[in-house]
Amino acid sequence: MHTNDNPVVVSWGGGVQSKALALMVLNEDVRIAHYPRPALWLFADTGHEPRKISAQVERFGNMLMDAGMAFEVVGRDEKLMDHVLSRAEAGEGGISMPPVYVDRRKRGGRMPVWRGCTRDFKANLLDRRGKAWLAERGHKQAVKWYGISYDEIQRMRTPDRAWYTNAYPLIDAKMRRTDCIGILRDAGVDPVRSACTFCPFHSNEEWRAIRDDPQDWAEVVAFERRLRAAYEARGTVAGLESIPSLHESGLPIDQAPIDTSQEGFGWGNECAGICGV
Repeated sequence: MHTNDNPVVVSWGGGVQSKALALMVLNEDVRIAHYPRPALWLFADTGHEPRKISAQVERFGNMLMDAGMAFEVVGRDEKLMDHVLSRAEAGEGGISMPPVYVDRRKRGGRMPVWRGCTRDFKANLLDRRGKAWLAERGHKQAVKWYGISYDEIQRMRTPDRAWYTNAYPLIDAKMRRTDCIGILRDAGVDPVRSACTFCPFHSNEEWRAIRDDPQDWAEVVAFERRLRAAYEARGTVAGLESIPSLHESGLPIDQAPIDTSQEGFGWGNECAGICGV
């Protein structure tokens, strides 16, 4: 239970659990009534959320602000896709790479690379703005909420900054992802997960949803083609061991078997699921 008087800052990812958490706050849900009301909700935008998610972020942001809470969207001057492609095509290093799949010769099989996108385009931005927002109002400490549900308890972590402590209202309430989906459906909100259009951690079902939006799909296909072309032209991109792919099959995304069923894919695969949450 949270008992101190430091302001609450929410690292809000626009996904299933975070949208459910916002609705619980707005509706004064008794399951989190012992928590103080958040002062600030922060969303980090890489510039590549699916259009459906972008619309939801705008809708929820307006609802939270109408209820008297602060809501801000943070982002870098350059979009993530532009950052990756400009450096890859110029043969530069320092790329905040998404977790593209490559052949890991020493480890065997096709595996995602360690990603820098979450750190550089999400977590660091949220931390900087959260700390600055507090300082602007004369605060030095905060409680940071994460919208992580009880079935994802392994995602809890120790704070890596001195200015905040962590809190997990959904875990405290023993709420699972299915409970969050129920809250969203009852409110008429599509329970879609938040992730960049070209995130390699999409399941096949999510890839099909991206394909259903021609604009989002065209962006994804074009991104991967240019990234693969940069690799072929130089023999590497950011030191990758083989040609990168967005799909675990290694095939270009517009040729990958995304219409097949896929078992066992989810947060437990590789993704920590902390893209802003």
